Amino acid sequence: MDGEEFGRTVATRGGSIIIGVDEAEMQNGNLDKQNIVENIETEPQSTDKDLVGGSVNENTTKEEGNGFIDDDVPTCGWGSWRPKWAQVLNSPKGFCLFLCLFAMAQGMTVNGLIYVDTTTLEKRFELPSVRSGSISSCYDFSVTLVVIFVTYFGEKQHKPKLLGIGAIIFGFGCYTFSLPHFTTDYYHNKGGESGVSIDNVSTCDANRSIPSCIDEDSGKRTSLSSYYWVFVFAQLLHGIGASPLYTLGVTYLDDNVTSKLVAMYIGIFNAISILGPALGYVLGGLYLTIYTDVRVDPADHGISRESPIWVGAWWIGFLVSGSCCLLVSIPLLGYPRALPGAKLIAKERALNQNKDDDDDMLTRASYGGASIKNFPAAVWNLVKNIPYMMLNLSTCSEWFILAAMAVFGPKYMESQFNISPSLAAGICGAVVIPAGVGGTLLGGWVVKRFKLSVRGMLQFVLATLSVSTLLLACFFIYCDNVKFAGVTTQYIDKSLAYPKDMPSNITASCNVDCRCSQAYDPVCGVDEVMYYTGCHAGCTFSNENKEGILEYFDCACMNVTVEANEPMGSAVRCSIDCPLIPLFLTLLFFQMITTFMAIVPGTTAVLRIVDHEQRAFGLGIQSLMYRLLGTVPGPIIFGAIIDGQCLLWEKECNGSNGTCWLYDNESFSQYTLLMAGILKIVSLVTVAGSIVTLGSRGTESNNKPSTQNGAIVNTKDTVSVVSYRHFDTLSSPDI
Repeated sequence: MDGEEFGRTVATRGGSIIIGVDEAEMQNGNLDKQNIVENIETEPQSTDKDLVGGSVNENTTKEEGNGFIDDDVPTCGWGSWRPKWAQVLNSPKGFCLFLCLFAMAQGMTVNGLIYVDTTTLEKRFELPSVRSGSISSCYDFSVTLVVIFVTYFGEKQHKPKLLGIGAIIFGFGCYTFSLPHFTTDYYHNKGGESGVSIDNVSTCDANRSIPSCIDEDSGKRTSLSSYYWVFVFAQLLHGIGASPLYTLGVTYLDDNVTSKLVAMYIGIFNAISILGPALGYVLGGLYLTIYTDVRVDPADHGISRESPIWVGAWWIGFLVSGSCCLLVSIPLLGYPRALPGAKLIAKERALNQNKDDDDDMLTRASYGGASIKNFPAAVWNLVKNIPYMMLNLSTCSEWFILAAMAVFGPKYMESQFNISPSLAAGICGAVVIPAGVGGTLLGGWVVKRFKLSVRGMLQFVLATLSVSTLLLACFFIYCDNVKFAGVTTQYIDKSLAYPKDMPSNITASCNVDCRCSQAYDPVCGVDEVMYYTGCHAGCTFSNENKEGILEYFDCACMNVTVEANEPMGSAVRCSIDCPLIPLFLTLLFFQMITTFMAIVPGTTAVLRIVDHEQRAFGLGIQSLMYRLLGTVPGPIIFGAIIDGQCLLWEKECNGSNGTCWLYDNESFSQYTLLMAGILKIVSLVTVAGSIVTLGSRGTESNNKPSTQNGAIVNTKDTVSVVSYRHFDTLSSPDI
């Protein structure tokens, strides 16, 4: 091929430019910046399609639908309507504003509201923990399925339009998630039977007919658990809608912002994204203090905020985030394919990139475009990289734990401390959000401050994970279960514990003839013992006090004496004394900080361990692995473990388990410790294995692109799928 000229594509951040390079020049080491610039400036026939992100040739004319009048002045608008006032936000600042709002709504929904509302959904729709956990996992599963195609095929498409469509899909996902609230009857804690008086159901009556769960109109058994599939579908929509956000959104910013400002814009975007989950925890907790049926007075059903069966307005948050996404989609759909000045930015990068940037650009050029046939070889090149694969297994273990605890953390707090869902959400938010942000920033600061090598970063990861493993000792701390007649304590002699090897039995001689409903409506007696209902406590009548709390009288199952006309029980939680709560929360806070400190050095180490040409692809494979092996199965498996610790199930009409109302706190804590401990050991062993097998990988020479006589060349030993560079954004845990 001596003297033969061949074409090559230089893929800059702003786009791709066809250049001609003489092979003899490359062999003689004359492939320099001036040669590239001359070819860029003289190459004819370049069109807007040649430049990813919309940086187009000077001969480009107006392109309908994309907002171009000329290549340097693209306008913002919808179709042929391009009002002057819309051009005020036709800039990177304006686009970043709406992208941040989309990210905030996404984080608030997926990483905030759904976690906060988990226990409420279980109560309202009779869901066991394994199902509520799988609802959360469906989001990651959906993202895993579509994000590769969205990013690969969307790279050369109209990115703002894809983002706008994604925001619309995400918004409809939020509305779909709230739909069960509007398609079900009002929440009735008395067995779901409307029109039945409180006193007639919650007290002892030997002549009462037990309410049936047969629907009078259809003749079928009624159950709310079928709404599980509505939540699953909504989460699938969430995943599809959010898939362009952290991928195409970030690359669009990169295409249209100068190199000096890219880091600032992406930093602002990530910072605002972190506020989303925090906002979800705060607003979700506030909404749970509002009764789910806002037009109904909960006192009419004998329910107060102190009642264990209180169901808050879980659905309001999804309407808010859904509306926000739909509003944000309007300006996103109006942005052009590229912002004003994108062509100049692309030229500036081609002229002024420093040596490292030139190397990176020329490396991609030397490989040309990637093809599907190279994909298996590229994957195999990563699979046989032992340190990289060991580090991936550690990442999978860590995200398994984080995903499981994110979903069921509020549930754990609610069970252990016997508190309301809204308060549990507030505690979790106060611990997790500062720990996550602080740990991530601290880990990045350590890497930068001490200029850690690859081995140093891996050793730092090993040290922080070792400390976080030791701090799992916080799960040795647990609170005693509240006394519950027929479940944790015996009916006759309340001082005796109920045998753990026996199934719970809420029927005793004092209530056997009361014909009680099996709908959970707990009562706390003056003997500080919980009863399944006032009927199961043998109470003969009830009445509301001035605060709207239902009080019970003449209760045969309580071996206490009270004055005449004094209540013997009320529909509130019995309190428990747990003085170790502050110690538990303190240890948990530092455990979370040390866990998040490993994220930045771990990710940076991956970039150094893999071949320079496969950095983005390596992060993409890691992302797929930790989703498939971590965030997807984690909540499902942990939910199944939690269900195994249930002491008191409310049965559905078909006899299957519905909502669990009481867990064994001791075994709940022990199994949490066991699961997290095993996974932490796996993580430590794999990080140590990565250090041992590191060898010369990750050194400066290994991480540089291959050269020959000063020119970047392709070698047969290195397989690159560089057009998959979008994979680097998959590593974001917010997607």
